[in-house]
Amino acid sequence: MRQRQLSDSKFGKYLFYALGEIILVVLGILIAIQINGWNEGRKDRNKEKVLLAELHKEATGNLAQFEENKAGHINSLRACNIVLRNVSSMNDTQVSLDSVLRYGPGVFRGLTFDPSNGVIESLISTGEIQLIRNDSLRNYLITWKDVLKDFQEEEENSRFLWKHRVEPYLIEHGDFINLTNPKNIALFQDPKFLNMIARRKFYITTILNAMEQESIEHNLRQIVRLSELD
Repeated sequence: MRQRQLSDSKFGKYLFYALGEIILVVLGILIAIQINGWNEGRKDRNKEKVLLAELHKEATGNLAQFEENKAGHINSLRACNIVLRNVSSMNDTQVSLDSVLRYGPGVFRGLTFDPSNGVIESLISTGEIQLIRNDSLRNYLITWKDVLKDFQEEEENSRFLWKHRVEPYLIEHGDFINLTNPKNIALFQDPKFLNMIARRKFYITTILNAMEQESIEHNLRQIVRLSELD
């Protein structure tokens, strides 16, 4: 047909058909690209939903652990205050002695925040964090590691005190089996041990201040909120 059209000097009509063919090919390519983009976008959104569900589950568990950890520190601080308030009069009143014996074991209650970070680490290491469209959530995930590290450094100071100072001293001078042993009561009249309690109080106060003033609790709550599926 083309040869006939050319031979019949119908060049304009031939050119029209040729341009039509080109336009159809281009449209076909564009449509195929668009359909492929839709398919890939749908896959990404489905994958994002799975990732958000996993992230929300992990962050919710971490938040529950964090709140338990915070409550434990508050109780330990209360124990420190009660013991330090009563040690000077525990030989004079039974109430003071009972308070020291009751709250003394809670002074050095060991608590650390050790969250699960598998989902966050996987998102960052694999690059799948780019599938999360919420910019704020991505920023909280990216900064989470540094925020957590800063907070855990505060906890490490208190853990070091227990491991290298308090526990060895109690092993030598106290009784872990019989808490009412006179040796344990005598500890609360020992200036060195009382200094350990005062130091423990300082570290707990620092940890609680970090919980309230620094960004770890806010960061964690925002991850929970922003990862929740509608």
